Amino acid sequence: MNGKFVIFPNTGRIATQAVLDREQVPDYTLEVVAMDTSLLPLSSTTTVRVYVEDVNDNSPLFGQQNYSRTLALPVNTGTFIVFHFLNYNFSCLDLKFCVLFLCFIIM
Repeated sequence: MNGKFVIFPNTGRIATQAVLDREQVPDYTLEVVAMDTSLLPLSSTTTVRVYVEDVNDNSPLFGQQNYSRTLALPVNTGTFIVFHFLNYNFSCLDLKFCVLFLCFIIM
């Protein structure tokens, strides 16, 4: 099972034995064979599909290190300062990444 899964023979329980990462492999297809212990063993085969859920394990990335903007005084409350896109490598709604919007406003 590619070293990622183990089947406990007495219970049939399938467990992971390595870290799974959805960004690397989103799902696994396992072929499982059940067999009795008689002299002429009978067996049955089935397919088990494992879908890996994504977790928030990537930090958002700014497009540049520093941002600046000159404001003319007086500046009123609610004045728009900066609007920026962040690339966020997290699978939401089965997309490869999400774009977050940051908006800084004077309060």
